[in-house]
Amino acid sequence: MIKNASIILVLNIFLFSGMAQAEEAAAGAQESSKDTISNDASQPEKQASTSEADSTVAKPGQSETAKAPAGNPTGSAEDRMARNAAIEADRREAASIRAAQREAARIKAASVRAAQREAARIKAASIRAAQKEAARKKAASIRAAQREAAIEMAERVRAAREKADREMDARIKAAQEEAARVMATRAKERAARERDYQERRRSYDAEREYYNQQRGYYRAPY
Repeated sequence: MIKNASIILVLNIFLFSGMAQAEEAAAGAQESSKDTISNDASQPEKQASTSEADSTVAKPGQSETAKAPAGNPTGSAEDRMARNAAIEADRREAASIRAAQREAARIKAASVRAAQREAARIKAASIRAAQKEAARKKAASIRAAQREAAIEMAERVRAAREKADREMDARIKAAQEEAARVMATRAKERAARERDYQERRRSYDAEREYYNQQRGYYRAPY
């Protein structure tokens, strides 16, 4: 931003200097044109006084042809040449003034166009820089959001896995406990059945032995 401001300041100085030069040239041209106009305005009076002098000189003579003044016979021709030279000088001065005005206007217009082009270039460069900065910030924010989303997703996946592992461990533990309880119950039932079987077997053996004893008693000889 400081570089752009310095460039704009230099362009403004260049533009104002060109405008000042153009205004000075235009002012000089206006002054010269005023001098030319004043000279042109005074010229008819000189011509009128000269013509009056010529007429007064020619009046005393009653001849049909005009006579030159007795003092300076070539004065009127020199005056005409001087007037023509002055008119030509005024014309050249006016032409040079117009040329200077055109040159000043051209310089001013060129300065304005150059300043406009430079301002447009600076503006376009600023816009491009702003667009690049905005794109960079947007890309950075997108990358940051993606990283944040990836981190959050990883956290959720890890939490889900840990929860699933805990649930699986709890189910396995519960199943193991249930299996152990069932096995203990079945072992107790088998032990009870075994005790019952042994009890019935002892009872059966005792009855059989008693029966055999009774049979032997009755069969014994006298």
